[in-house]
Amino acid sequence: MDAARLKQSWSLVAAHGDQVPLYFYSTLFLAHPETGQMFPTNMAGQRDRLVAALGHVVSHVDQVDRLVGFLRNLGADHRELPQGGGAAPQPALSRHQR
Repeated sequence: MDAARLKQSWSLVAAHGDQVPLYFYSTLFLAHPETGQMFPTNMAGQRDRLVAALGHVVSHVDQVDRLVGFLRNLGADHRELPQGGGAAPQPALSRHQR
């Protein structure tokens, strides 16, 4: 992987500000409405957390040892989903993370 290129690409994406998470979640919820129940009604904080997490990963992509704990904690936080029981729709989420 070309870490420098990834960081450069992320800076181009991040320049779009709030449009990035709005596009991501709008696309996700339109294509897979069932995922909406996994998120709060007020998405402002969620959008901020998404961009912050992606920015952290990209910023440290060439320092894998620093990412392990962060990603482990992020994964543990998401293990709690969905609250209604059943399996999280990972295929739906994965398709929209590209």
